[in-house]
Amino acid sequence: MLRKMVSSVLLAVTVIFVAADFASAAPAWGQEHTFRQPNESTVTVRVWGDEFYRRMESVDGYTLVRDPQTQWLCYADLSADQTQLISTGQIYWGSAMPQAALQNMSQQKNGQAIQKSLRIKSEARRQIVAKRREALFGDIPVPQEAFGKLPVTGGETEFRSAAPSSISGQVVGLTMLVDFPGEAGAIPQATVQDFCNQVGYEGYNNNGSVRDYFYDVSGGALTYTNVVTPYIRADNTKSHYDSASDGARILIKECFRKLIDSGFDISGVTGSGSTILALNVFYVGSWGSDELWPHRWVISSSYPYSYSYGGYTIKDYQITGMQSYLRLGTFCHENGHLICGWPDLYDYGYESEGVGDFCLMASGSYAGGQLNPAIPCAYLRAEQGWDTVTDITNAEAAVLTHQANSNTSFRYSHPTDSKEYFLIESRFRSGRNANYPGDGLMIWHIDEDGNNDNQEMTPTSHYLVSLEQADGAFHLENNDNSGTSGDLFRANYRDSFSDTTLPDAKWWSGSDSGLLIHNISEAGTTMSFIYGLLGGPTPPAAVDVNEIAQFDTPVAITLDAEDEGLPSPPNKLSYIITSLPKHGWLAEQATPGTPISSVPAVLISNRLIYTPRPGCDQPASFTYVANDGGTAPDGGDSNEASVNVTISAIQTLYEADMDTDPNWTFDGGAQWQWGIPAGADDDPSAGYTGSNVVGNNLSGNYAENIPATQWATTPAIDCNGFTEVTLEFYRWLGVERSRWDHAKVAVSNDGTNWTTLWENPYSDSLTDSNWTLQTFDISSVADNQPTVYIRWGLGETDNSLQYAGWNIDDVCVTGQMQPLPPVTGDFEADCDVDADDLLIMMNYWLAACGDCQGTDLIEDGIVNLQDLAVLAQNWLPLEEDYTFDNRWTFDTDASDIISGLDGTLMNGAAIDTGDPAIGSGALSLDGIDDYVVISGFKGITGTTGRTCMAWVKTTQTAIGEIVHGGN
Repeated sequence: MLRKMVSSVLLAVTVIFVAADFASAAPAWGQEHTFRQPNESTVTVRVWGDEFYRRMESVDGYTLVRDPQTQWLCYADLSADQTQLISTGQIYWGSAMPQAALQNMSQQKNGQAIQKSLRIKSEARRQIVAKRREALFGDIPVPQEAFGKLPVTGGETEFRSAAPSSISGQVVGLTMLVDFPGEAGAIPQATVQDFCNQVGYEGYNNNGSVRDYFYDVSGGALTYTNVVTPYIRADNTKSHYDSASDGARILIKECFRKLIDSGFDISGVTGSGSTILALNVFYVGSWGSDELWPHRWVISSSYPYSYSYGGYTIKDYQITGMQSYLRLGTFCHENGHLICGWPDLYDYGYESEGVGDFCLMASGSYAGGQLNPAIPCAYLRAEQGWDTVTDITNAEAAVLTHQANSNTSFRYSHPTDSKEYFLIESRFRSGRNANYPGDGLMIWHIDEDGNNDNQEMTPTSHYLVSLEQADGAFHLENNDNSGTSGDLFRANYRDSFSDTTLPDAKWWSGSDSGLLIHNISEAGTTMSFIYGLLGGPTPPAAVDVNEIAQFDTPVAITLDAEDEGLPSPPNKLSYIITSLPKHGWLAEQATPGTPISSVPAVLISNRLIYTPRPGCDQPASFTYVANDGGTAPDGGDSNEASVNVTISAIQTLYEADMDTDPNWTFDGGAQWQWGIPAGADDDPSAGYTGSNVVGNNLSGNYAENIPATQWATTPAIDCNGFTEVTLEFYRWLGVERSRWDHAKVAVSNDGTNWTTLWENPYSDSLTDSNWTLQTFDISSVADNQPTVYIRWGLGETDNSLQYAGWNIDDVCVTGQMQPLPPVTGDFEADCDVDADDLLIMMNYWLAACGDCQGTDLIEDGIVNLQDLAVLAQNWLPLEEDYTFDNRWTFDTDASDIISGLDGTLMNGAAIDTGDPAIGSGALSLDGIDDYVVISGFKGITGTTGRTCMAWVKTTQTAIGEIVHGGN
């Protein structure tokens, strides 16, 4: 653990050098920044790194370095031993590159003198970091594992900010505004005061002020405000300090002296003696690339690492540039170091993501564009005493609840090593958590002897703070992403965590921890889970299942339940359907042609197929239980859980996964091909899925001097009968900006007239380095059209700077199918008119009740026989989910169309085909002595329930009665 020396009183000083044209701070994760060249022109670059090591790339992916002789930002090359980036001498002009330089660049690139995304060896990077630390600390070595600590005499260490282990109450810092000759600050002093202190601040779209952020994340324990000074001007230009040896420290001391000499009153600033604990330095203009690169350190390389003037002493500082607007992210991140003593929780080598977007002290400081940075993780809050931590290590098994986004957490500790433990909390995306990667239960694995620069996940090399990522993919350690919703635990996804799950709950040594968390609830503002085993064997716990079925398309459903494994062995649960859906059909996945017709139905597995009723878009539901083979109360049936199926009318109208030739039409000039990309010249080496793609010259860059747009075009796609038609595909594209080269996507419904969906921008080149999903609404062209075509184009191109061109995979066109219109009389909206609807109508019978839940079908203000007659016309449409023993239609004669039984009309009974109200025909009886004889039909027999139905229409024009007698 990073141990902290406790000081009783805090003096915090924040110094802002207001930037006129740039805003951000170390660390950087590939964000775009503006740098000045020696001729005062500016260029836009992407930056990765911090105060110890950083690398820069052009916006189109070429590695850059400051030329040590000319001081120009130039394209870089690797040294022969791959330990250094060296200047090629080729100046990076950005978007304003002169034509001569552009052609020279192309020639050097073709000669392979200039390449993209260069990296030095990891060991070389580590040596650079060590030298940088030594330069900042003078001759005092700083061990790798002690970053964030400061060596002192006697071999002891202290946390270099000397922040107290718990900070609370009223704390007042100092914010100093500083600019340079020729670069005056543009943000008013009062604006900075509001940014620091105003309750409910909304300026520049920030979520509150700095004061609000720390007040909220501390649970009201800390109120941190700042005194803001007028501007103080440095003696020299920014470039002077940036290039001078120890320039940052020189600048800070100079400006601090001017502040004190000005007589500005800082007596209200919180302090302990004369020592100022925290000093934030924000300067005008774009980032420096050397001494003024944003960083945090101490003001002197000699112990006690401080500088005194005018009765005040400064020690720790951070320095960065700031644009003409203010953002919370960097300010709060750096004050996390300075006033709280928190370590960085990202990987200094950018070989992994650390804790990513889940914490202020990693890339979470950039959440919401730095306007709504992530909260500190549970470990940091607990270290400050801002969390109420409940130790559950030796607790009895119980159902535990957690209020999401609260300053509470649970701790489960190693039995012999107090530095290793788990912390459990939950997050829900709202307020300060609105930009979190997801919702659910978070499980942190803490080892205070770890280091978030170590992503190896071995017993001897692992993070200080690790997030147990629910999906088990370890994306953070593998540098795949900075966090997704798949990293949080929740019901119907990953709802358990133990020594046998993936990820597992083992200690870093590999031994079992014994931690068991299961039955984790759905993500929400309050979450629950079971800790341990509740009182021995218990019945299984079945969970609700939610599925989406495509319109008129069967969907596979997996029932889900959890059991402690007793009395049956684990994973030996049986599943029983206890109620069927009101419409649609269920069948076991192994026998999809055999619908389940009655319940309870014991399944042979937990996998089902639900087939929606044709034309019906209403949701369906049914219930089930799981059984572990035991008897109550220790086993047997679980709770009854529900399965809810939502019907989506979205249909796939066309897809091309490129695994097989899609048979598109190719124009030849752009070298369109289907096949496996070679991975040359920034092309991928495979598709997004599978091996194949459609692209331009799969062996390298596209051709120069393509005279006109050349297209790859799909076959005709039938979108007739569909609306909201959408195109999706995965793209890996490299193309110079459209001032010179062109890439396009277009759609047509006749193959002649085309609508452009997208074309590459004029201002920036595109150099994809991974597959990205592209989505386009093409409804205005494609809805209800029988012949829709999609095409991708390349060209015109010029004679320099060729790129990888198009790589296209997994093309999909979807549309919204129109469901059948609602059935009149279907009051409960289940796509049929049945006894449930009749009961609803009877609830309003002969009532004058306005709408009456829609049962006043003829809208005359009363529910009566006329409404019943309308309902009867739509009664129980004969779909295949109804079973009839026999059926007679009596439309042309008395024969039975189902079973072949013949009927005989007796005593004047007849088939009436003359009344259009009754359709093609109906049996007509005078009610005196006529009847029908059905040969071989013996009536309703047996002991099980039967239903006998017939439609009855009287000849009375006025309202009549339907009379029945008997049973």
